[in-house]
Amino acid sequence: MRETKRDTDAIVERIHNLTVEAGLMPSDWRTVLEEGSPTYGRGWNLYSSPPDSYGHNRHPATGSSGSYVGWSRREANEKMRLIVQIVGAMGRTKKENRQRFGQK
Repeated sequence: MRETKRDTDAIVERIHNLTVEAGLMPSDWRTVLEEGSPTYGRGWNLYSSPPDSYGHNRHPATGSSGSYVGWSRREANEKMRLIVQIVGAMGRTKKENRQRFGQK
């Protein structure tokens, strides 16, 4: 299956929404994906950026793993899908997780 820019943009938007809902980032901040290029030797990176600024800060959803999410679009999307799962779980309470996964 081919990964498209539309897929990537949807994943980044989902990460942003989940991060804000979980209270990890202020709602007026932006989630920025810096697209890489294997041809020119640049990796894909995920950052957060304050309003009215072009500064790049470590995104709270990436934790201690840093901003690097991959070398290609496919690799970046795969890593960001994992980030969506992790941040989604962080936003749920323990009771919600138990109900979701059928634990008592």
